[in-house]
Amino acid sequence: MANNLKLVRLSSLALLVAAFIALVAACGGDDPAPAAAPAAAAPVDPVQARYDALYAAALEEGTVRIAGHPSDFRRDAWLVFEERYPGINVEYVALPGSEATARLQSEWENGVWEWDIIATSRYPLASYAAENHLRDVHELLFDPEVLDDTKWLGGSFDANFLDAAGKYLFAYHVFIAETAFVRTDLTPLADFASLADLLNPEHKGKVCWVDPRLGGTPQYMAAFLLQSQGEQFVRDLLTVHEPQIFGSTQEMVTEMVRTDNCPIGIGVTRPVLKEFQDEGLGLTIERIEPPDGRFQGGSNFVSVPVNAPHPNATELMVNWFLSQDGQTQWAELGRENSRRLDVPLGNAERMPNPDVAWFDFSTEAANYAACCLLPVRAIGEEALAGR
Repeated sequence: MANNLKLVRLSSLALLVAAFIALVAACGGDDPAPAAAPAAAAPVDPVQARYDALYAAALEEGTVRIAGHPSDFRRDAWLVFEERYPGINVEYVALPGSEATARLQSEWENGVWEWDIIATSRYPLASYAAENHLRDVHELLFDPEVLDDTKWLGGSFDANFLDAAGKYLFAYHVFIAETAFVRTDLTPLADFASLADLLNPEHKGKVCWVDPRLGGTPQYMAAFLLQSQGEQFVRDLLTVHEPQIFGSTQEMVTEMVRTDNCPIGIGVTRPVLKEFQDEGLGLTIERIEPPDGRFQGGSNFVSVPVNAPHPNATELMVNWFLSQDGQTQWAELGRENSRRLDVPLGNAERMPNPDVAWFDFSTEAANYAACCLLPVRAIGEEALAGR
């Protein structure tokens, strides 16, 4: 009886096993497929994440406010930011240098903070150390593409700060600061291996100057001559060399173009010369550029007040504007040269050759007002008294 029960149990187990095998066979007989492993998450780009976070925060602020140069071309370059980051309004206020200086000084002395970015005016350069009213630009920059030393004039990002501290006014703009121009059909460029050659006897009575007492570009050109050749050189060039003195650049360039009386001109400005050359006149007028006459400057820069009212939009703007994309807009729309070396030239004839040394008169270290502009004005007052 016990053996019969054991057989019944084994038979029942066999039947269950057989039933299971039949069920599997009916379902195709394959082993069940393993569950798919979850897809690996895409790596997060920390730079893009920072841009995205700033953009979201900047949308809440809605605005970035810039005190800039009074040029529609330069303004247009900044306004591209609105296309790159829709929903953020760029308020670009054009302020000439003297007006910007007076306004900034008045506002900051009274604790008024209207601006997110200052892109013009020499006032921040003269006051940052005593007033402590600017942020270290490095604190705002996170994009490695902006900080890549190989992309900037001078071989490093930091080589382009105007302030002696190397923190507060970052220059992105650069141009050749001319000293003198000649009509090459009357006087060969090869005659000027040095600025000192302006004083050669064969050029006596042939040098035309825009009165350096009037300020502006003519005064700067006289200041370059002072720095390079010294006070006695400038005095002699203004007196014993018997120059012709003009009251404006327009008058002098007109004389250079329409007569043969002015083969050499000091005080020529590019916009005035371009007006004539666009009409096919003055095409032989070229600047001299001897090794002791290599001056460069940069009148546009980025500086950020410590109490900028829209900090997120400001940080976003600074990183974008100094990027390759932002500086391409500056070059192409602003029609000026960038200190970035990987963007197009906005004004090729005024781009300093990066392979030779240039004196940058716009830096705090140059102290150009004290060293050269004020002294040359005083020399002009004495030498041209009565004229």
